[in-house]
Amino acid sequence: MGLSETAVGIAQQLANVVVVPESATCCGAGGNRGMLYPEVVKSALRDEVMELKGLVFDGAFSFASTCEATLSDELGVSFEPFISLVERATR
Repeated sequence: MGLSETAVGIAQQLANVVVVPESATCCGAGGNRGMLYPEVVKSALRDEVMELKGLVFDGAFSFASTCEATLSDELGVSFEPFISLVERATR
């Protein structure tokens, strides 16, 4: 939808450090298809897994629940809805 820059801008206003992996494009979930074909997800996230290896985060956020589940499983980081970042920052 072309909203990546807007989302990063919001995150930068709410977080101390924002990391967007160079290889981040699509998680490969394709709705629930990634659950049926996990090899698609593994292939889609292969570079991102390597890029983020060894890094530790206080939070990780996504805009879609299937992406959150897929990214959490494959990257080993618990992803949450993006709006929860906004909610936390405005408490």
